[in-house]
Amino acid sequence: MRKTFILVLNNEQITIMRKILVSFIAILTLNIGMIFSQENEEKSENEKAQISVGADFVSRYVWRGQQFGNASVQPSMNFSKSGFGAGFFGSASLMGNSYDALAQEADININYTFKEIITINAGDYFFPIDFSRNKYFEYGKDSTGHIFELGLSFNGTEKIPFSFLIATSLYGADTRKANGDLNYSTYSELKYNKNFNNTEISAFAGASLTTPGDNLTSFYGNTDPAIVNLGITLSQKIKITDKYSLPVFGSFITNPEAESVWLIFGISISN
Repeated sequence: MRKTFILVLNNEQITIMRKILVSFIAILTLNIGMIFSQENEEKSENEKAQISVGADFVSRYVWRGQQFGNASVQPSMNFSKSGFGAGFFGSASLMGNSYDALAQEADININYTFKEIITINAGDYFFPIDFSRNKYFEYGKDSTGHIFELGLSFNGTEKIPFSFLIATSLYGADTRKANGDLNYSTYSELKYNKNFNNTEISAFAGASLTTPGDNLTSFYGNTDPAIVNLGITLSQKIKITDKYSLPVFGSFITNPEAESVWLIFGISISN
């Protein structure tokens, strides 16, 4: 039988991570208090209504350390005003095979951002199947194909180049425990953001914190708390004309728990 290596977090490591997280939150609280005390005399850009339409073209669709398709187009529409935001996100494979035919996505999210720093997000994830009756308007707790998630994030500042996210599935088609209860699959991610020579650098580490038990897996494929999303993204703008530059990005992503790795290239187009 082939032996595999799985990176999981034991009790001691979890305790250490909790101490680090508590310290991190304490530091954030002090810095956020200082930031909120500063007066902003000019009207913030996010107080103006903004509508955007765009799409990403990616060589492979990987989200939180899980592959959801090969080459894909990912359209989006977003509205924001005075901290409130609402939007739609979709993904459709550009390569047809039996797996990618199932790897479609249509999401809705509503969020509120406080002082551009803290964001609360409610997301509805749905994965339609081509040429099928997807029962999009079925919302029964044991029959719906929707996954409803609630997330909280710290977005970082110029002085604090870190962002932090924690999100939990609260209802719907999340994976189940042996007794049929929801796993409440929970994902947490710490990201370091830096601009270097006109290149945006984002290094990230994401973990699934759920323990389903009975050798079952969470939505992120883990049986115990584990790191499932580890990597780096570089973003640049390629000059096309004097007035337009094309945003491009590349990501090196690993999933230590699943022993997977991806190298991804993407192009962003938006108004």
